[in-house]
Amino acid sequence: MIQPDILYFVGTLMNVCVARTNAKKRRQAARRLRRLNWDEYCLRHPFFVQRSLRMSVESFTNLVDTLGDALNIDEKQGRRRGDHIQPELRLFCTIRWLAGGSYLDIAGLVGVSSSRLYQIIDKTIHAIATSSKPALDNIRFPKTRQECEEAAARLAMFVHIFLVITKPME
Repeated sequence: MIQPDILYFVGTLMNVCVARTNAKKRRQAARRLRRLNWDEYCLRHPFFVQRSLRMSVESFTNLVDTLGDALNIDEKQGRRRGDHIQPELRLFCTIRWLAGGSYLDIAGLVGVSSSRLYQIIDKTIHAIATSSKPALDNIRFPKTRQECEEAAARLAMFVHIFLVITKPME
């Protein structure tokens, strides 16, 4: 007959061995994201590019050219951090996200992490909002309280008209 102390010791030893075996599972290595080649993507999928951007590829290219300097970053610095992200990809990410794209789909397609995607979106929107290019001069933001109130009143009038038009007939 086995003594209870020995059974307790063997049971405890087995629990410790199982716990250590489970604890030694290694973390998966971080996978390197493969960056999308914009020119190749446009040639292969022109219809999808137009649908996802909700604009023609020519209009998109004109917008990239217009924002050119604001979207460019120092390539040397970009390579130090991993890889340089083309201005076309930066604008594609932003427009696709603003058009209702999921951040997971965009990040997976372009080959960036989700945190990097939001950095790209933030910097690109800032570049558009602060641009002094004549082609983008029609984008104006209210600066005073009075301008904000006037914009809110115009929006409220538009919403009221929309509700009247779309009201179901009784």
